[in-house]
Amino acid sequence: MQSILKTLKKLLSIEGNKEDDVLSIHIDNSIRSILVYLNNPKFTPDDLINNFPNAIIQLAMRQYRAIKDDSMGISSITQG
Repeated sequence: MQSILKTLKKLLSIEGNKEDDVLSIHIDNSIRSILVYLNNPKFTPDDLINNFPNAIIQLAMRQYRAIKDDSMGISSITQG
């Protein structure tokens, strides 16, 4: 998981260890989200970390940016 954290920090231009705890939470949430999406008990968190690190990084990066940009809420709903 350290390599995922390191890559995530590079992509987000984060230096130092100040955000490591927050980023680790986003990584864990991403792993859980992917496991729920897959809905397959054969997959473990380690399977995802070893085989699908890019998916974890992309989800964690989106979560981090959404919170930092304060864009978590619904801005509009269109019904037709």
